[in-house]
Formats: sequence, C-alpha cells, structure tokens
Amino acid sequence: MTTPISSFQGLASGIQWRDLVDQIVELEQARALGPVSLGLNSASARVDGWSALSAAVTKAKDALAALQSGTAFGGRSALVGVTSSGRSLATVTNFATAAAGRYRVEVQALAQSEKLSGIAAADPSAALGISGRFSVNGASVTLSATDSLTLVRDKINAANTGAAPTRVSASIVTSGGASRLVLTADATGARGIELADDRSGAGGTSTLESLGLVDATRAMNTGADGKTRAMRVSSATVTAAAALGVNVYPSPASIRVNGRTILVDLEYDSIADIAARINAASAGAASVETEADGGTTWSRLAISGSVASDGTAGSDLVLETLGLRVGGRTSNVSQVVASATALTGAGAAPATGATLLTDLGTGAAAGVQAGDVISLSGTDGSGAAVTMSYTVTGTDTLDDLNTAIAAAFASGRGVTAAVVDGRIRLTDSVSGDSRLAFTLSAGLQGGGTLDFGGTSTTFGRVRQLSAGADARILVDGAQVTGRSNTMAGVLGGATLNLQGQEPGSPFDVTVTATPETSVENVKAFATAYNELLTAVSAETRAGGRLAFSSSARAVIGAFKGTLLNTLAGYADGARYTRAGDVGLELQRDGTLRLDETKFRAALAADATGVRALFASGGSATSGNVQFVGSGSVSPAGTFALAITQAATKSSTLGAPLASYAPGATPATMTVTDEIQGRSATITLFAGDTGALVAARLQAAFAEQRVAVTASVEGGALRLTGTEFGSGAGFTVSYTDPGAEDPATQLGIAAGAFDTGLDAAGTLAGEVMTGEGQMLTAPNGIILRYTGVADSEASTVRFASGLGGTMATAADAMLRAGTGTIPLQSSSAQNVIASLERRETDILARMERRRVALVAEFTRMETMLGRLQSQGQWLTSQVTSLRSINNASYN
Repeated sequence: MTTPISSFQGLASGIQWRDLVDQIVELEQARALGPVSLGLNSASARVDGWSALSAAVTKAKDALAALQSGTAFGGRSALVGVTSSGRSLATVTNFATAAAGRYRVEVQALAQSEKLSGIAAADPSAALGISGRFSVNGASVTLSATDSLTLVRDKINAANTGAAPTRVSASIVTSGGASRLVLTADATGARGIELADDRSGAGGTSTLESLGLVDATRAMNTGADGKTRAMRVSSATVTAAAALGVNVYPSPASIRVNGRTILVDLEYDSIADIAARINAASAGAASVETEADGGTTWSRLAISGSVASDGTAGSDLVLETLGLRVGGRTSNVSQVVASATALTGAGAAPATGATLLTDLGTGAAAGVQAGDVISLSGTDGSGAAVTMSYTVTGTDTLDDLNTAIAAAFASGRGVTAAVVDGRIRLTDSVSGDSRLAFTLSAGLQGGGTLDFGGTSTTFGRVRQLSAGADARILVDGAQVTGRSNTMAGVLGGATLNLQGQEPGSPFDVTVTATPETSVENVKAFATAYNELLTAVSAETRAGGRLAFSSSARAVIGAFKGTLLNTLAGYADGARYTRAGDVGLELQRDGTLRLDETKFRAALAADATGVRALFASGGSATSGNVQFVGSGSVSPAGTFALAITQAATKSSTLGAPLASYAPGATPATMTVTDEIQGRSATITLFAGDTGALVAARLQAAFAEQRVAVTASVEGGALRLTGTEFGSGAGFTVSYTDPGAEDPATQLGIAAGAFDTGLDAAGTLAGEVMTGEGQMLTAPNGIILRYTGVADSEASTVRFASGLGGTMATAADAMLRAGTGTIPLQSSSAQNVIASLERRETDILARMERRRVALVAEFTRMETMLGRLQSQGQWLTSQVTSLRSINNASYN
C-alpha cells in the first residue's frame, strides 16, 4: 500500500506545519490551564497547611491528656531508711499513686517456703516396699511396693505439672552415703506443703509416715486465726473423694464441730455440702474459701471453732483424708546404727542386756572367755573418731559393755547404747544429720568365735528443714502478714519488697508527693501550645499556605479563650479557677509560659485545687450519688438531680425444702446468668435441704464465675443476680427425671428471671437513661446512684477543667467529618478534585484541537499536492505543444 503524499508534512507546501500545530496547541493549552494550575497549587497548599495545623493540634491534645485525667499530678518519690544497725531491709515499688506520708516499718520475719526431709536410702534405685496413696497440695500420688526413692520423687514431680500444678518439687539429696527425699514448696507462706493420707481400708498404714514426711503424732490443722482448714481441692462442688482423688473409707463417718455431730460421706458430699451441713448444725461455722495459685483457683473448707474426732477410727481417717487433721512434722530423726549379727546367750537364747559376756555367742556355743578383749572403732555424730577396748571379766554383762561404749562416746557427741533383738544398737544423742558409725570386734584367746557382723543404719535427719512462714511486719504499729516477701499495697498503695529481717529495729519509709511530674506535664503543654501558635502564624501570614484564614486563626483562639477565662463548675470559694492563678500565663507576644515558682507554690498550698483546675471531674451533694464520667461536649456547671427509681437486682425466692425426694434418675439444676452467659450445674440428692442446695449452688457459681448468688431464707432457696438492672437477670433449667419435678419441690420454676430495675431520674429537668445503677444524661454526664430510695434529690457539679475544656476544643478541631480542620481540608480536597476534572477536560479539548488542526493542514497539503500535480500536467502539455510546433516548422 502506497502512502499518500499528503501525509508527509510540507512536501507540497514546504511548511513544517506539525511544529506549527504543536505551538498553536501549547499556546492555547497554557492559556486555558494557567488558572487551573494556579488553583490546584493553592488548594494543595491549603491541604498541606491544614495538615500541619492538624499535627500541631494533635500534639497539644496529647499533652493535655495527663492534665485532663489528673495523672499529671500523681508524682511520688519513695525513700527507704535503714535500721539502727545500718541495714537496709526493703525496697519500695509501685509508689506512683500511693498516699504520701511517712511510715514506720519493722520487719519481724521474712516469708519462707517449707522444706521437708523424708526417708533416706543407701541405694535410691532400690525398691522401698512402700505402697499406698497420699495427697500433696490437693493432688493424689499413688505408690507401689516396687517403687524406688527415685520413682517416688518422679511421681511427686509429675503432680507438679499441667493446668493445676501442686507447686511442690521433690528432689534427692545425697550425703554421707545416704540419699534422702526432700520436698520443697515452690512458694513462700505458712501454708507450706499440704499433705494428707489416703488410708484405703480399715487399719491402713500411713504412707506419709512410711516416707518419713510426718511422724506418728496427729493434730488439727488450725491456723493462727483459729480456723481449722482442710486440704485444698480444685472443685468445691464435685464429691470430696473425686476432688481429692482418694478411695473412700469409711463411708460415711461422723466428725464433731463445736460439739455437734456432723455426718460426712466423702463418696457423695462435696466440700460445699459438708460446709452446709456444718452450718445447719452450727450457724456460720463453716465456709468455702477460694484462692488463686499458679493460674488455678482452688477451694478449701474452713471451720471456725472446735473440730474433733468422735473417737472412732473412721472419724479419724475422714479428718486425715480431708486434711483437717495432719501428721506432725517438727520432730527430727536420730541416727541409729546396729550390729548386724543377732547375739545369743546361755542356751542359745536371744541376748539381752543382762546376758553375761562369757555366755555370748552367735549360736549354741559361747565364744567369749574372761580376759578376751572387745574393741570398738568408729565416729560420733559429728564425725570425730572414737575407739574403745574392753577386757571381759567373768561377771560382765552386755549392759556393762554398753555402758563402756557410751562412756567412750561421752567426750564428744554422745550416744545411747542398748541391746535390741540381740543386737547392739547405738542411737545418736542429737537428732538430725549424723555421721555416727561403729564396728565391733572380739579378740578371743580361747579359740572361740564371736562375729558381731557389719552394721545397719537408720539415717538421722531433720524432718522439717525449714518451716513455711508468712512475712510479718509492723506498719505504724499495726501487724501485717503476707504469704510473700512482696507485700503489695501495704504503704498507702505502694509495694514493700522485703529483703531482710531485724525484729525490734524499725525504719522509716517516706512517700513524698513530688511536683516534678506536674511541672513537666504543664510545661509540655505550654511547649505544644507555642508550637501550635508558631504553626498558625506561619500558615496564616501573607504568603502563607492559609493566608489570612480566619478559620485557621480560630484554632489558636479556642485555646486562648480557655486560658484567659474563669472556668465554671467549681464550688464556691474554690482557690484556683483560672490558668493564671497557678502561673500558666500568656505573654505579650502571645506565647504561653509557666511561672514555675508560682506553680510550685500553688501545689504546696493546695495540690488538690491545682489538680481540679486542670482535670475534668464532678461531684454530688448526696453520698448515694457518684460522678462517673462525662461526654466530649458535656457543659461545665451546676445541675439539679432528681432520682425517681432506685436500681434493683433480679431475684426469686422458692419454697421451703426440708428433704428433697429424688426420682429414679437424679435431677440436675442449671442456672445461667444473662450478663456473660456463664452457667453452673448441680445434682440434686435425696435428703437435700434448701441450705444444702444453696451451698452447692453458691460453690458452683464461684467456680464458674456465674453472676448469681444463692442463699437460704426460712429454709427456701433464693437466687439473686450479682448486678443491678433489667439486663442482669438469669435463667433456671432442670433435667427431666420424670415424676420427680424438682421445680415444684424447690418452688422455682424453669425459665427466665428478669425482675431487676434500672435506676431512673432527671438532670437539669432532662430525663436520664438508666442501665443498672448507671444514669447517663443527654449532655453526656454519667452518674451512679447506689441508694435504695426511689426518690432522692441532689446537686451535681461538673467542671471540665483547663485540660478537659481545651481537649474538647481540640476534639472540635480534629473530629473526623465534623471538625474544623477535616472540613477545611475536605473543602480544599474537593476544590482539587474539581480542578483536576477541569484539567482533564481541557487536555481532552486540546487533543481534539490538535487533531482538527492536523486534519486541516493535511487537507491543505492534499490540495497543494493536487494543484502541483495539475501544474505539472499543464506544463508537460505546454511543453508537448511546443515540441509539436517546433517540429512543424522544421
């Protein structure tokens, strides 16, 4: 395909018309786009200017946050003194919000963890021959006769794992050729290590005694507060046997509480049931305590008054299984070393202390004669060497030999020597760790034989290596105890961290209110204000991005007005009501400056008043009304409050229940709160009373954190929501056991109970919205009414303070969609969008203009080409005619 000649610019005309078209379009485009570009630059500059002001206002608002909340005025310092001996016994932390003051502290005792020493074995891998079951801090441990000391340790440590660890660690300590089991509580405190036996069957032996962790004595587990407490369990509502992981023997048995007989059936009773039975017989004597430990909430039965066995073996075992009665652990064990060979006397009878030495032997024949020498070598309990030689006479007895042996040890750590089961046995005079050892040999002149053999050792030990103990301190003469050496909140909210003890030597801890935090926070706002002032001045000056903008200048004006004016909402006679009262003053050049001297003096004179000047807050003349909060536009001032309805809780009262009669299938009762949707379910048993059902429910509510309480009134069950209002009710449901009909027996039907009322009232004549005890006014002020009267009047004052008022002004500037800065920035953005659309239209029009000009020049080029072609043809014709004419003449 050939290209038309017209497509080549200037070929016919000799003119570079495409360049001419470009110049024409560029000229017209510049003329059309000039105003648009100017508008775009101006609008973009306004966007950037408002963005700069937004950043400056945001910084000022952030600086106001601590002033508005009042936290800027909580600065504290703490100084810990030393004792009379110059020792520093504690540090103080978390004192930022503590009450200022001087506290006199005496550390009487540090908290410490309990450590128990059990049996020792020469070979920790050898079977101990101990079988049975026991509980450690609420977890069951089962031993078999083939278990070694190492395996016992491992089983105890296995219980210290999982979601509910015992927080008791077991280890094996080896010294003096013996390996000893040691239990250590992971946490400090007087509770220490809780141990309880599970004796499965009549006459069952104590596994804890066999392990050497307790001795044969027994005592009630009564604390310093006079309460007798049971072993902790992971649930107060499941049966005690299941919660403790024990076999049940006997079932049931009786115990005595405050002289009353209480039947306890571990197979069916939970500790909540046991508490209810005790309270039915002795009102208020029992409770179920809860404690958080290691991320698990534990429950335990606590009994006030006397607790005792009824004298039967079954009663003793129930008390021990529950942990209400515990084995002694303060007695120590003395080391005992005995000769291995059982000696005989005359006639091969087992030797005793009265046996003549000349009658001694190891079989039928005597081996010792007068003049023979019996020698001893060994060490006493401290490790000191002991030797002895004893020459036999014809009248000496084993008692005489033992007296001589005791005399040989008398110069150091003594022993008691005796004959037991035909063997000479030495017992260290000091209980605990011991190095007592000996060997006996006989030099027989008559050729007889007497072999005392080797020795066997029962290793001595201190049973309770350290007792669990609570920390005990005196604060200004008042006794304070704690399970940990970190005692939170004891010094006006500050935490005291104990590092040593020195009874009788107090020291001072001084918590002082320091103005530094307040000064720095107010100065930080002054700096932010001045930066905002600089930004407004720079943006609104002639040539600025927001030149002469009254809206931009109003940004700083909102702050100025607050700083210059007297604020509303304060009580008559308030000391500080203007920024200048405390030294925060505008200067002649418009900048804000804090006069630190004046500010510090104001803090010293009335720190509460200074805080009130800056912070938002309210008050009411009635003690039943508490100020809770305010909205971003709540006005400062004094308002009349009229209460017209008090809030109440949802509640229902059943019918008296003397003895529940079950059907063929045990029924369950489920209560679900409407606040969180949490549920608790219990089983109803034969003979249950209203008090038993209430106690079982209450324990289940506590475990499952259900927002309902259960109590008993006149033998009837009452259920009550824990929160106030119409939205804090609960539902009750039952299983369907048939003819049992628990709802009829309890007098509480299945269904929802939403009988609670929301508080109601008016503020300044306007109706408030009630939700439980909370009342919210249309102006955003939020109050809590805790009274019970349905009619009460009060006066409410609300002061937004310098911080709150200026923060509200900043919100009005910054609020998305309606704030001054977002609206102005949005307006500029809209202008930019409009100008960009106009720019697009102009560019499209200019392109169309270019196309049109190119078409015109193309047509011109085509016409010129045709004319040139015709001219060439005419020229060729004329030339031809001339040629013809010339030929004719020739």
